[in-house]
Amino acid sequence: MKRAGFPQLKYLQELQRDELPEEACTLLPELETLDFIREGRNAVLYGNPGTGKTHLATALGIKACMDGYSVMFTSVPHLLTQIRECRSQMTLRQLELRFERFDLVVCDEFGYVSFDKEGGELLFNHLSLRAGKRSTIITTNLAFSSLQQVERGDQGQSAVRRSGRQTDTQGFPCQYDRGVLPCQGDFELLHKKKC
Repeated sequence: MKRAGFPQLKYLQELQRDELPEEACTLLPELETLDFIREGRNAVLYGNPGTGKTHLATALGIKACMDGYSVMFTSVPHLLTQIRECRSQMTLRQLELRFERFDLVVCDEFGYVSFDKEGGELLFNHLSLRAGKRSTIITTNLAFSSLQQVERGDQGQSAVRRSGRQTDTQGFPCQYDRGVLPCQGDFELLHKKKC
């Protein structure tokens, strides 16, 4: 678990399930099985600050570690800094190879800090290395609908949008009418209502 880089240890049993949005409560039992990792599916957890996204992502990552999966936890700003540093030091390929090997990568805080078009491109390229092969959890304060509508890459939001466009069956989640359903192999958690 130390190697995963969790900023805090947060466990599933500590989750205040009665405080979670209804959609999260519905999907949580399925996520807790970790089948999404075995199947190389992804999850996007989004909502306002304080709604439990990071706790849930961390807890799932810790459970995955305890079940023998290799896990990496990083914030999106930290990951982008790593990518840029490795690119300038000509060690980007080594970072990419390490990134691809993890069974699960948790990318926390997508959208909390904006970044430029180049940052969006770098992040997209890095995340797409895992598409259809390994699982990624992204937490964000941006509504999924706004991620889908972003046309410019100036805040990095197009990285997730284009990742979903790049591949219909293995990319990031899309939205169904009911809000939360596995979408072509991926998950989306909406933080709207309490259970």
